[in-house]
Amino acid sequence: MANSYTWYIDRMEAVVGPDSHGHETSIIRVDWVLWASDEDGHKTHYSGSTQLEWESGPWTEFSDITESQ
Repeated sequence: MANSYTWYIDRMEAVVGPDSHGHETSIIRVDWVLWASDEDGHKTHYSGSTQLEWESGPWTEFSDITESQ
């Protein structure tokens, strides 16, 4: 029996900059939902929130963020 999973971004919280690194907008929290279903039609979901922290490395501007990121 195979399960299928789908992530859904419910909301993002951002700080409008520029921040201390010169970025205009920084996402600081993502609220998400994970939906799961099986071949028998059973469905459930789990929701949560992830706090994001600054790390050095590649930067994507807020306006350029894609769904897959």
